[in-house]
Amino acid sequence: MATDENGSSTLGRQLLERAKTAKDQAQSSVSELAARATETATGAAGELRDQVALKASELRDAGLDKLTETLNDFNAALPVLREAGYTLSGVEIGIGLPPKVVAGFVVSDEVELEHIARIIDEHADKKFTVLLMKTMHQAWQLQARIKFIGGLKPRGLSVELGLVPSVAIQFG
Repeated sequence: MATDENGSSTLGRQLLERAKTAKDQAQSSVSELAARATETATGAAGELRDQVALKASELRDAGLDKLTETLNDFNAALPVLREAGYTLSGVEIGIGLPPKVVAGFVVSDEVELEHIARIIDEHADKKFTVLLMKTMHQAWQLQARIKFIGGLKPRGLSVELGLVPSVAIQFG
């Protein structure tokens, strides 16, 4: 067996160099694969992020279109609600996903069922107005029965127009 001046075998030294070269190549391949995987994942994440942003924008635009339509219907219903004894006291518009409108009303002390029924009959073709009128009248009837909660008296109604419309009794 051939040896060099340090007493190492030439074959051993060659095997050691080949092993180091194979190790370096393996490390380089792993680093390259990791870089490609990161690049691919980053690209996919960026693409997904872009798609989510696009969908959110589309939803926001559709929501704002629906909000505008709802506000138009709401404005058309206001004179009828005022005639019935429900006076608008404030409006809050929430622009989010989904958008919503919250309107506060002060209710006249003299809201009569016959008067409400007559107004509903006169405006039967306006589904939004009729639905709003019936819902507010039911809430007013409940409000009339509740004299106070914890010392607070009923002070009005609020209507939330959103994905799930609701009417709430306000106490103050």
